[in-house]
Amino acid sequence: MTPIQEYIEKKILPEDAIEARTIREKAHNYTIEEGEVIPRTIAPMRRPIRAVHKAMNARYFWPSMHRDANNEISSCDSCQVYDTILKLPKYDMISVTSVWPFRK
Repeated sequence: MTPIQEYIEKKILPEDAIEARTIREKAHNYTIEEGEVIPRTIAPMRRPIRAVHKAMNARYFWPSMHRDANNEISSCDSCQVYDTILKLPKYDMISVTSVWPFRK
């Protein structure tokens, strides 16, 4: 995981082109939280925030809703096993501007 962490944090890739390509492809599936590389599918703090947001959109509120959602989701086995995989691009997007305007 060290090469993936170095790529995510500092954009450092190994000299070998094949290994560098492999790391770039795998890196979009991981994130760094509290200094650790973890898969995006099990990032623990995203789910309670989503659940609380849905409850607030339905016009519900109680003072301990963040804590209650975190406790409920962390104790639910199916919530820990299944999660949607984020559909992120593998590479950073590069905007392209045209020097000449398009004309017919």
